[in-house]
Amino acid sequence: MATTIFKAIPDNRAEARREADGGAGAQAGGRTGAQAGATRTLPAGLDGVVERLGRGRRILFAPGPGDVEGTWRRWRAGEDDPGIAALAYSAQVYELAARLGASLEVRTEAPPTADAPRDATDPVAFAHLPARAGSGAGHHLRQIRHAFELAREARRTGAELVICQRFLGHFWPLAAARLGGTRLVISLHNGFWPAHRGPNRLERAIGALNGLALRLAGARVICVSEAVREQALRIGLRAEAVDVHIPQYAEPWRDAWTPRLPDRPLRRLVYAGRIEADKGVFDLLGAFAGLARAHPELRLEFLGAGSKLEALREAARAAGLEGRADFAGHLPGDALRARLADADLLVCPTGPGFSEGLAKTPIEAALLGVPALLSDGVPCAALLAGATETFRAGDAADLEARIAALIAAPARLAAMNAAAERLRERFFDRRLGLGARLALAADAAFEGRRTSPARSLATEPPVRAAAG
Repeated sequence: MATTIFKAIPDNRAEARREADGGAGAQAGGRTGAQAGATRTLPAGLDGVVERLGRGRRILFAPGPGDVEGTWRRWRAGEDDPGIAALAYSAQVYELAARLGASLEVRTEAPPTADAPRDATDPVAFAHLPARAGSGAGHHLRQIRHAFELAREARRTGAELVICQRFLGHFWPLAAARLGGTRLVISLHNGFWPAHRGPNRLERAIGALNGLALRLAGARVICVSEAVREQALRIGLRAEAVDVHIPQYAEPWRDAWTPRLPDRPLRRLVYAGRIEADKGVFDLLGAFAGLARAHPELRLEFLGAGSKLEALREAARAAGLEGRADFAGHLPGDALRARLADADLLVCPTGPGFSEGLAKTPIEAALLGVPALLSDGVPCAALLAGATETFRAGDAADLEARIAALIAAPARLAAMNAAAERLRERFFDRRLGLGARLALAADAAFEGRRTSPARSLATEPPVRAAAG
């Protein structure tokens, strides 16, 4: 796997401490008193980038699904979004816009909240521009139309910069915005095809068109994982235009890790996520059924909701697993974290047909000290080397065998737990987070230059980010 390339940001820890104390650095950063309670995601050392980008930019932001307006209201009130374990991607965009003194037009997939209080001086405005669902050829036509709609919105609003976090599939029509002088930064949170295989003929054709258009438009692309970065390079984007970010977490997560004794047995398996067939939940239930008779102490808990929840419950009943396989449904953040912390092993069985961009739940498990078993279609394994093991996606027999091996060797779980402690610093290094990478990408897009110098994650020293 290629080494992740990270552009350098100065390590100015003294300035970070001044900002945390509310000194001159905080005022220069453009944060109001209300916003100062939320966790800072932009590191010290970006002043030169902010100065080059200038004040008063007009930005069009197209986020993915989720309550980004709710995140905005919490961020404005000085709070992190409690419904999201990691620091919200949209909150990092809001902080960057505030640092730049920019006006931000947000085009949401969910309708804006009608009764949300509005401030006439508010630099952030929300409007509904949903992606259109479909299947077959109609799906592709709707994606193309939606990308053109975003390009028209950029022209209509006079946006100087588009930040697109929405996975369009067909990104090439968005390049039309460049004809009006708009710069493009694409934040890819999904792969173009499943990580464990190469592209099919249609995916290659769409990828080639995306790569050509985005390259000609001078777009910068920030990927959620190394696997997605490799796909971005494969469709023809230049290496200097493609970056990777790492999810960031608030300071309380830093102290969440707990050690695991070498002889502690594996008794509790947990799945946390959407209950859908392509997420591999039926493979996991089948593997558990194969282990249940020989291991009466073993329990499995599904944390999450989805369209296949009732079908999965029925399958568990049919397999005689009532009382052994539990279904908690959707849980709020604190409750989910508590259930995850009690697990002996997180299982992330994403199937071979699902294009996973990263998967953050195994990261959160690692921060808690919980080992994880992942299918080979889950890209976050590259960030968690030693803290996870993998099995073949879609192969319930291989999954069963891997769980059985871990039951027989509890010391392996303790070793994975110890590896997780060694890896955690990168999830608190704000230079590697989305906000910092967006700032650098926008700077490069406006300057029309290559990004340099480059450093690998292995050689770039970590920063203990100041809490807000």
